[in-house]
Amino acid sequence: MAVRGIEYVELYTNDKQPVVDYFTAAMGFTQIAQAVDHDRESALLRQGDAQLVVSAGPGTSDFLDAHGDGAAFRARAAGPPRLHFRHDAAPVYPEPKGPVAPLTWPSWLVRVDGARLTIEKLAGQLKSTFTSSPTREAIQAFYAGLLSSHNYRVTQGVSPAVQKFGSWLQATTDLENGRRSVIWIKIRPAGENFDVELTLQ
Repeated sequence: MAVRGIEYVELYTNDKQPVVDYFTAAMGFTQIAQAVDHDRESALLRQGDAQLVVSAGPGTSDFLDAHGDGAAFRARAAGPPRLHFRHDAAPVYPEPKGPVAPLTWPSWLVRVDGARLTIEKLAGQLKSTFTSSPTREAIQAFYAGLLSSHNYRVTQGVSPAVQKFGSWLQATTDLENGRRSVIWIKIRPAGENFDVELTLQ
């Protein structure tokens, strides 16, 4: 089977928006699509025949912890190009980084009612979930304000199927130790209440 070329290059990054901004402003790419999945958010950029997918979120954390920001290449066979993009490409791994400082949950990152959160330690991330009764909008506004007040850059959105999937926030900041802190918050309907999931990477 002849190889036609590279279908796309996917970049895994801790902070998607600055990477998208760089490639659109400095490199002449155009953002043509955006996808929000349960564990990542991706943007599809195009310049001529070149396609670049920029992805961030909990689904990329294992790769990022081991290798830092990196790229995966997808070759395509001879024939018409596929216009959809997929997340199952085998990544091309850069050299591993040195050891990083352990993650620490900020004491100010609390429930909407001010109560402390129960933290679960996972590979490369810390996670907490709880159920809350305020409206989705009130929960989202609370966390957007809280994160902004602690010098996080906040991006937020609402799922097209908001009644089923709710909304999300992504917040990033650079820490003193040179590490970037990324916090994802997902707010999903749960009957009359809302399930809130916070992930720190």
